[in-house]
Formats: sequence, structure tokens, C-alpha cells
Amino acid sequence: MSVSALLQFRRAVACLRTDFPFSATFGPAGTREDTIISSQEVYEKLLLDSSEDCLNFQVLARIGVRSDGSLDQQKLVDLIKLFRPDRDGTLSMIDFVKSVDAVYRELRLLRASVNNSSKIDSAFENIFNIVFYFIILVIILGVMGLNPLEMFLAVTGVVLAFAFSKFDPTSGLFKRDRSLTFLCCHLSDWAGKFKVLRGKEGRTIS
Repeated sequence: MSVSALLQFRRAVACLRTDFPFSATFGPAGTREDTIISSQEVYEKLLLDSSEDCLNFQVLARIGVRSDGSLDQQKLVDLIKLFRPDRDGTLSMIDFVKSVDAVYRELRLLRASVNNSSKIDSAFENIFNIVFYFIILVIILGVMGLNPLEMFLAVTGVVLAFAFSKFDPTSGLFKRDRSLTFLCCHLSDWAGKFKVLRGKEGRTIS
């Protein structure tokens, strides 16, 4: 995928998140109600140059005319598929509004899909960041001469003891005094292991 395609996609997504996804000339279309009102106003403006009650499809077919006067057949086919005019070439206001509303619903679906994809990408990014920082922490502990497993077990014991002492979800099964005793035991055990490791480092240096 080229850089220009990515930039074009970003501009398209930015247009979806505005209140004028069909351009400022069309009018506000941030909600479905605004889209319907703007569609009716556009239909009435297109009928200003016509004495008929229904819009002739030839008015919309002018969109498919190129600057050199030739017709863009693919664009005309897309317009016919979108608006579905009658056999006599007329298009009522109800059909015009329904066609625009169908496009608006597709835009809303596309915008929701893009938002969901962004949330999933953000969740994966957070997971990879946690894994990356955990690996970096293990490497740092290894360089310092500490056993990452022992440090992890010691810190986990302290965190669990603090959690049980601060939040008691078992309604008396784990009492506060037992939790504090458990916390003190792990703190002393952690301090003893740290002294042993420091002693080993001192003997190695000497």
C-alpha cells in the first residue's frame, strides 16, 4: 500500500467523523434526522429549475458528465443503482431521501467498524507494551545479579498480603491480624534473601 493511499484513507476517515460527510453544500448530516432534513432541502433545490412535481433523473445524470462533455458510464451506472429512478425517469422525494439515508447508514457502519478496529489495535498495543517492559525488567534484574523469579515471588507475596489486609472479600475467612502476620513474614523473608544476595555480591567483588 502506497503512502498516498494511506493519506487518502486518513482523509476519508476524517470526513466520516464530521457533521458534513456529504460536503457543506449538502448540509449537516451528523445524525439521521439532520440527513433526512438536508436531503429534503437538496431535493427542493433541485426542483427549482423544473416545473414538474418529481425530479427528473436527467438532473442527477449531469454528475456523470466529464469536463470534455463525454459521459462517464460507470458513474451513471452507480447513480442508477443508488437512486433507482422509475421507468419514466422520475425520482420522488421519498425515494431520494431513502437513497441518501441508505448511504448514511453505510457510512455509520463504516465509522463504527473503524472505531472498533482502533480499539482492538490499542488493546494489542497495550499488551505488547506490558510484555516488552516485563522482558526489559527481567533483563535488568539479571544484569544486577538478582534472581527474577525470587524477586517476582517475593513481590507477589507482599502484594497479595496487602490486598487481603486492605480488601477483605471473604467476610471473615481471612482476618486482618493473620494478613498482617503473613505480610511481616514475607517482608522478613524478602529482606533475608536480599542480604544473602548482597553478601554473595560482596564476596564476588572481593
